Amino acid sequence: MIIDRIRLINFLSHEDSEIYFDTGVNVIVGHNGAGKSSIIDAIRFALFGDRRTKKIEDMIRKGAKSMEVEMEFRNAGHKYIIRRSVTRRSKNPESNAMIMVDGNALSQSVKDANDYIEKNIITKGKDVFLNSIFSKQGEMDDLISGDPARRKQLLDEILEIDRLEETYVMLKDVIDSMQRSISNLDYLVSDNDRDKQDLERYRNDISEISKLIERDQNAEAELSKKEMEARTRYEELKSQITTFNTKLDTMRSYLDEAARNENEIKSIEKKLQEISRSMQRYGEITSSEVYLNRDRIRAYWIDKGQLQEYMKSLSRLDDQIKTYEDSMKLASELEAQHEEYERKRVRLDEIKHELDDLRQYESKYGSFSLGLQQKVETLNDYSRKKESLGAEISRIVGKPFSSTGELQAIYDDVRKRLDNVTEVQGDLKVRMGTMKQQENEIRRNMGLLGGHNTCPVCGTDLGEKGSRDLLDHYSEEIKRLDNEMKKIEEEISKYEDEKKTLRSLETYLASGKIREYSSLENQIMDLEKKIGEDRDSLSSLEEKHQRYVQLDQEYRSIDLDDLRKKDEKWRNAKATVEAIGDIDALKRDRDDLLQKIRETQGRTEEMESKFGDINSYTPSYISGLEDEARSLEAEVRKADELGRQKDTLLNKIQELRARSAGMDAIERQRKEAEENLNVAGQQLNGITAQIKKTIESISGNRSKADTIRSRMNELEEKIRERDQEIERMRRIEKAIDSMRKIREAFSKNGVPALIRQSVSEYLTSKTRDYLSSFELDFDDVSIDQDFNVTIYRGGIPEGIDSLSGGERTAVAFAIRVAVAQFLNTDLSLLILDEPTAFLDEERRNSLSNIIEYTLKDSSIIPQVIIISHHRELLSSANVAIEVKKVGGKSVVINAD
Repeated sequence: MIIDRIRLINFLSHEDSEIYFDTGVNVIVGHNGAGKSSIIDAIRFALFGDRRTKKIEDMIRKGAKSMEVEMEFRNAGHKYIIRRSVTRRSKNPESNAMIMVDGNALSQSVKDANDYIEKNIITKGKDVFLNSIFSKQGEMDDLISGDPARRKQLLDEILEIDRLEETYVMLKDVIDSMQRSISNLDYLVSDNDRDKQDLERYRNDISEISKLIERDQNAEAELSKKEMEARTRYEELKSQITTFNTKLDTMRSYLDEAARNENEIKSIEKKLQEISRSMQRYGEITSSEVYLNRDRIRAYWIDKGQLQEYMKSLSRLDDQIKTYEDSMKLASELEAQHEEYERKRVRLDEIKHELDDLRQYESKYGSFSLGLQQKVETLNDYSRKKESLGAEISRIVGKPFSSTGELQAIYDDVRKRLDNVTEVQGDLKVRMGTMKQQENEIRRNMGLLGGHNTCPVCGTDLGEKGSRDLLDHYSEEIKRLDNEMKKIEEEISKYEDEKKTLRSLETYLASGKIREYSSLENQIMDLEKKIGEDRDSLSSLEEKHQRYVQLDQEYRSIDLDDLRKKDEKWRNAKATVEAIGDIDALKRDRDDLLQKIRETQGRTEEMESKFGDINSYTPSYISGLEDEARSLEAEVRKADELGRQKDTLLNKIQELRARSAGMDAIERQRKEAEENLNVAGQQLNGITAQIKKTIESISGNRSKADTIRSRMNELEEKIRERDQEIERMRRIEKAIDSMRKIREAFSKNGVPALIRQSVSEYLTSKTRDYLSSFELDFDDVSIDQDFNVTIYRGGIPEGIDSLSGGERTAVAFAIRVAVAQFLNTDLSLLILDEPTAFLDEERRNSLSNIIEYTLKDSSIIPQVIIISHHRELLSSANVAIEVKKVGGKSVVINAD
């Protein structure tokens, strides 16, 4: 992973800070509390949504409603942009996240972003990533200094070996728990043996009971045979009685039926008397003249109706013939207008088709026109902003300029002048210090000379006059030095004012004004290029645009409304003619219809002459006569049927009385059978009672057997469950043995020892590789499993305390990078947070040299980001950034 850029908007103390990183060493310096560590917090927040505050909304800068962090980085050949934001709300803050990959948005929620980062970017896990990428404050020297137990603990934490030791302890609890779960195994075995003995005793009881049941079942079988014989005799007698009763009931029913038939004959005779009047009326109707000619009378009324329909049809034919002739005339009159309408309609279709083909070009022309207008407006806006910003910068810097290059030259000149002023001011201060030393030396000599005549420098005897002359000379020299120092102080003060002015200009220009002016300049150039391209595109579309306008005007000029109405009349007239069809056929139909009318009128006149009052004989009247005749005809048929029924009943009565003869003899036979039935019933009841007693004995024994079997089932179920539980516990016993072996593997001499051995070999190898590029005064280095570092000089081992400050820092740094690379083998990014913390000046200088001569070579680690409040590290930076607090806000500038 290579971080290219990060922007902090209202994040902690940053109002709007944008930091651009590069490969190599990126150093961020600033005083404590300036806001430099917030940049590391922003990186962690962008990747994982982490926060160092208690509440997520506490990361929003005081006074702001929302904050946002946007980070741009490269990973595995793709370019990523992660943007996370938090907005204050009345109840709960709103968090949002978005990820773009190669310009395409992939996720739009916090959960989706976290899932994507975990699955596609930080695939080894957040903890491993942080422990490898981030070197926390104070860890640089902590890896090799301090208590050996603390070093071992630190390594265990980084390698997560402490989790293996936790597993070792946890497995003991698991084994103890498993041991407790089989504590009652012996009791279960004892209970099972006891229940198996009871089960065998129950089986013996079941055997004895089965013998008793078999004895009773044999006795029951003998009694059942006797019962069957007695029951057969009993049922035969019952069947005889039933047969006698059935015969008697049948004979009684014959007599009852004969009596009912006699009553029915009386009813039939009464009905025949009532029907005689209907038969007389039926003869009167069927012999009348109207009834005999009823079909001709109906035909008369049909002809009358048909005649009316013929007259209506004749009227319709006359109307169709007239409509045909009128439509033919109208179509002939409108023929010319129809042809004109067709010509113009075809032309409109041609124009519309061509307009459809040109519409895509017209749409592009309109889009380019609108886009060109918007770009021109934007260009004017950017030009005004550039002119305004240029005027502001020119006013502040006191120089005109016309391009970013000239502005950058002004900024470089300001920095150069600031460096010169600082250098001159430093020289003046050195001169001031030298003069003060000279003055102090003269005053010291004057003190030595006072009261003596000996030269304080060479020890020569000067005498009184020589002593006074030397004192006078010293006094004049002090006056001269005082005058010169006053002049130097004035010059220093003057340069300090100039320095403040230049520093203010540098701060103003470094705050982003150059980048803002350059951005406007680039945007203007880009817009001018795009405007030129749009104008070229419009020029290529101009001919099609003019053709489109011409055709659109022609299309709008053609008015078909009046011609369309006349064309519709022409089409309606033609459709009417076509609908009517053959006019000669219509005329022939009219002649045929006139012939039918004459024939129908002849038939109706004949019937009217035969029946003068024919209008009284309506179809409903005829239908009434027919209905009455049919009704009376049914009565006549009914009288015939009743006569036949009377004869049938007389014959049936005679037959029924013959069948009921012999009832007394059958009654005597029935009484004899009832007496025999009572005797057979008493015998059957005696046998049944004996069977019942035997069955009760069998049932009782079976009940005892069922109770015993139920107890046996319960015991068998208990034994089966105990067997399963015993088997389960036997497996747990085996599992406990296996678990003890597994636990032993997690002991300090097991897997942790293997991991430490592997890690110590890896760290020793990598540390040697990194240290090989340093010119150090020892031969070799090794790191054992407890993270103890041993140095070899001339093949003789030494402790870490034998190293000088610079050597110690080099070893600590090499081990730190080796540990990071062990946790993240494709390490491309390393972040060191305050690596100089707790280091003295010598070690800080050593670390600066190490970083400059190793990490600047991006082949080792492509990108390193260092946070520090010591400016010594700036000398080793490829990119130098400074964070300052201005008005309570963190401001990011290029470092000196």
